Amino acid sequence: MNPVLIVSTGRSGSTMLSEIVRLHPRMLSVSEFFVSFDSRALVGGPLGGQAMCRRLTTPSPVFTLMMRSGGRSGDLLYRFGPDARYRPEDLPPVLCSTLPFLSREPERLLDELLAAVEARGEHPLADQYRFVLDWLARRFGKRIWVERSGASIRLVPVLAEWFPDARFVHLCRDGRDAAISMQSHPWARLMLRYMQGLAEVKLDPFAVENAWGADPLATHLERGMAERFSIAEFERERVDVAEAGWLWNGMIERGLEYLGRLAPGRVMTIRFEDLVAAPRKSLGHLVRWIGEDFEDEAWLDAASRIPRPTAPRWVNLDHGERERLAAACAPGLERLGYAGNDVS
Repeated sequence: MNPVLIVSTGRSGSTMLSEIVRLHPRMLSVSEFFVSFDSRALVGGPLGGQAMCRRLTTPSPVFTLMMRSGGRSGDLLYRFGPDARYRPEDLPPVLCSTLPFLSREPERLLDELLAAVEARGEHPLADQYRFVLDWLARRFGKRIWVERSGASIRLVPVLAEWFPDARFVHLCRDGRDAAISMQSHPWARLMLRYMQGLAEVKLDPFAVENAWGADPLATHLERGMAERFSIAEFERERVDVAEAGWLWNGMIERGLEYLGRLAPGRVMTIRFEDLVAAPRKSLGHLVRWIGEDFEDEAWLDAASRIPRPTAPRWVNLDHGERERLAAACAPGLERLGYAGNDVS
């Protein structure tokens, strides 16, 4: 069966959708696999087994610095403690979220995975990733894998080329609420500053060739960023809501362009607002689109209890902030059909 990639701008409910998929008896829900490799996510030539093991276990410079400085994110699932094998500064990328999401013994799972990967010969990076994901699906007795990485909509062209049989679920949300959530999320804020830096030097920050995770130059820039990075300054810095709106809008406009190039039937769009308002209907549609063999009433019953209706947060902004946020998000909101959803 064809694997599935859930893409979004981030802060759109994709973590919740991963939790929902995780309940399915025949689908493996893989969380934050690609983005765990930061600037190296989709960069690199053929790798042998040992080199691929190093990719799976070597943290990025910026991640290491943030962890050493006390920075944390709710996306981090690995539990540090007296019995933990790793410390914040040497935590393998796949142990940040991916393997802890799958197992209560993520370190043992990592050992199994590394043994399987190390035995392989040299293969293109896409094939190495595919091996890992297929191996995990077999390891847990699942028929397909469904990967979800935050803000991965900017990487769609590369993902579509590397996984030609994969289909895409685009989970979208009213950009005004997504932007408000981005304001306080550390990795969204880092991405915002990086993309603003690209714009300052006249590079297109939303083009896939300049994307963090797909641009080979970013792996060199990351080392320099880590050397100059101050966690104290980062935590004091305030992100304006219109800046976050600019980030969301750029990713949506370019992401919709990328998704629109894919073959008909390869993309399904789900609105966060529809998912939480009518979960059974939205999830029923999703599972039928994935494949009739995956329809499961017991799963649908359990999964439909997870989403909870949420009130929009942007309506609580003061008038000036609300207007600036709406202006920043306007093109993307119109393309997604949210343009008429306003509160005076």
